[in-house]
Amino acid sequence: MTRLSIRLSSTITLLQPDLTNAMTEDPRILLGRRIAQIRMDKGLSQDKLAWEGGLARSFIGEVERGLRNPTLINICKLADALDVKAADLFSLIDDSED
Repeated sequence: MTRLSIRLSSTITLLQPDLTNAMTEDPRILLGRRIAQIRMDKGLSQDKLAWEGGLARSFIGEVERGLRNPTLINICKLADALDVKAADLFSLIDDSED
């Protein structure tokens, strides 16, 4: 029987967006900012938005910080919970490409 050994590094690298030049270009960050902006304009907490959308509160926080790349289904859930059209969530992304 052959033994397989794996050495784990003591350093763990988390997959996060590169924020050096991405503050205005990374669509995950722009989408997250837009969701946070609409949520706050409507006076909703992350908990309330998560509840209304059937999503985890931690997921909402990660999306708003640009750490998650939500699927189309989750974007539609967020739009429904925010009572906006899904296209409205992309307005900052479209504006930044001009």
